[in-house]
Amino acid sequence: MRRPGRERPRGTGGHRGGPAAEADLCAPGRDRAVHPDFFALLDAAGDRDHLRQHFLSRHRRAAQSAEGPTSTGEKEWVHYVSGIYGACLREVSPEAMVAKEQLIWRIETLTAQPRPDDDSWAAQLREAVDALDSIERPFTDYDRQRWGGTSRDSHITDVRETYL
Repeated sequence: MRRPGRERPRGTGGHRGGPAAEADLCAPGRDRAVHPDFFALLDAAGDRDHLRQHFLSRHRRAAQSAEGPTSTGEKEWVHYVSGIYGACLREVSPEAMVAKEQLIWRIETLTAQPRPDDDSWAAQLREAVDALDSIERPFTDYDRQRWGGTSRDSHITDVRETYL
């Protein structure tokens, strides 16, 4: 439920992606209620007509160097257009999206077979957790309510409390 006087962030428009969300993404006044660099990708693409392909190309390049599994560019495109990554990441870019996914995969891989007495294991885990901490924004209580928890809670705070 929206609070009275609160404007829905531009870019979401209540859409899950597609042309309607893309049109809203590029609407006049687009920068009123979204992450400060949310439109950097649009600016890099040059115009709306090239935005999707530019996003997919950058996502594909970032995913090619990934160690673990990655989501499809199309799936991440929908998340980008919805504006959800503006709540999660300090920098909203395909590269940061892939980095977040890879760091979460790395943390889950390490904690699946915990070895807290192994200094090498602990150092690898600390490195992944610190890297994720550096690219994620602080989440709000509202984020925790709407998503039922956050990656910051499960992959940074909880991991640090349990293992580091």
